[in-house]
Amino acid sequence: MKLTIKASANLGLTVMGTFPGALLWPFMYPWPQRPAGLVEEGFKELAKRWKPILDYADKFGVDCAFELHPGEDLHDGVTFDRFLEATGNHPRVKILYDPSHFILQCLDYVGFIDEYGAHIKAFHVKDAEFRPSAKAGVYGSFSGWKSVRAASAASATARWISNRSSRASPPPATAPGPCSSGSAAIRTARRVLPRALRSSSRA
Repeated sequence: MKLTIKASANLGLTVMGTFPGALLWPFMYPWPQRPAGLVEEGFKELAKRWKPILDYADKFGVDCAFELHPGEDLHDGVTFDRFLEATGNHPRVKILYDPSHFILQCLDYVGFIDEYGAHIKAFHVKDAEFRPSAKAGVYGSFSGWKSVRAASAASATARWISNRSSRASPPPATAPGPCSSGSAAIRTARRVLPRALRSSSRA
């Protein structure tokens, strides 16, 4: 990480995208419930491991923009707040904004910008949507990504076949789901990202 920070500075970059790590993710949504205090200890340990790296980044004037991503301990606004507090509100703790990961969690990815715009220092723009399946949900069913996608496509095709008498064309490659439609993601990004950049520049 320190070499990447130094390389970023040598390239004239002031922001480095990164992942935080996943000490607590194995205890996500457990039953029976995780032991009391485990989450607090997890974020304390995560901050302890990151603090020397963040201090090193500060020497080079480089922000660490954490991509909030399922599978990582920082995956939404609440977990980002926990980590930021655990680091003592370290000035180099920032956000890499990728709304596609928020769609999976059914989060308000536009409202997120209003809440965290000052912390956003980098972003990803790509199409994403929630595609419901009759067999597998967002927890993944312990399946590989390819098998889940294949099951989703097969389910969509089966629905089209069962309704073929009332359908004039095959199902679209990306069918809109209950959380968001994919095409809306790009339109939203074009509308709200300038606001995020203005917020970041004022921070």
